[in-house]
Amino acid sequence: MEACELRRRLVSVLLAAAVALGLAACGGVIPPSGNPCAGQPAEHIIGYYEAQGGDEIPLRCGGGYGYLHLVARGHLVPDATTFDAEIQATLLEGTPERQGPTATKYEVHWQPNCGCGPPNTYGFRVVVDRQILRNDGKYKGIITAQYLDRPPKP
Repeated sequence: MEACELRRRLVSVLLAAAVALGLAACGGVIPPSGNPCAGQPAEHIIGYYEAQGGDEIPLRCGGGYGYLHLVARGHLVPDATTFDAEIQATLLEGTPERQGPTATKYEVHWQPNCGCGPPNTYGFRVVVDRQILRNDGKYKGIITAQYLDRPPKP
């Protein structure tokens, strides 16, 4: 089975599980509508994703990172629930690459227009910062996540 078909199945299973459990999204992290950060500080944790190795990665409200960064950049496409499942799937199956002392980039790649993501996309990327924050002793969490609009560099 090709990688794109496996990706479609994983995202579909995550979405189906969310529906079956009555969650807003896979893991219930990103709500399908509304602003979970209204009136909350940047460090507020909306929810957690599971990464390879069992790490719990928070999605914080943020500002230059986190949920508010995703919204400001228009990354929550085609909808928040699908995007939420893409984050979870990428953290579980993506190729990790260190981006500095505490940051890791996870990526998955596919052929454009194969049905894995929106048209003319080449994959999905999630950047995580594992710096421990003093206020709660947990990871800073997701910095950004987005569909890739260019092919990966060889």
